[in-house]
Amino acid sequence: NLPSMSPSLTHSDIENIQNFVEEKINKKVINTALLYYPVNGYMTWHTNSNFPGERIYLVFSETGESYFKYL
Repeated sequence: NLPSMSPSLTHSDIENIQNFVEEKINKKVINTALLYYPVNGYMTWHTNSNFPGERIYLVFSETGESYFKYL
């Protein structure tokens, strides 16, 4: 099971999530960012063109009202 998600994730929690994902996709995962957005928070447009590769985004909210929108 995944640990409870909150703004106070520990290093161990993050490692557990990374291990969980690696087991599910059978690939090594490199965590390049862990971001917490407060209520109504968001990331503005940006590019990752200097870091090519496959991406996995995990989005969580306690109420289920969060989402990821890729344009």
